[in-house]
Amino acid sequence: MRKMKILVVDDNEKTREIVKELLLYLGHQAQATARGIEAIAMLKHLAPDIVITDRRMSGMSGEELIRRIKESLPHLPIILMTADFLSIAERRVIAAAGASSILSKPFSEEELERALDEVVRISPL
Repeated sequence: MRKMKILVVDDNEKTREIVKELLLYLGHQAQATARGIEAIAMLKHLAPDIVITDRRMSGMSGEELIRRIKESLPHLPIILMTADFLSIAERRVIAAAGASSILSKPFSEEELERALDEVVRISPL
């Protein structure tokens, strides 16, 4: 897999740092922020290949962040992380909002790598 620039968005500092460190360990460039509004501001200068966001965050939710990103960058792949059990209907709503993949927390390094591989395979990076 080619090395990518990835933006991680999660208001939980521990989770945010673990995901960032995993991405760096896998050889990717990774930046992280705690808030959706900061993520939107970072998109222009960072120009990430992928965004990984949590679903439940204070302020802007992950689903709202996905919708906002897709308004200006419709082809940017986004992975949604969630600790919630999602019904098929909820998964469809999240996919319709623009999520390329859903990653259930907690996840392993291998599951993260698989999600990245899947997104690369289906998205024109």
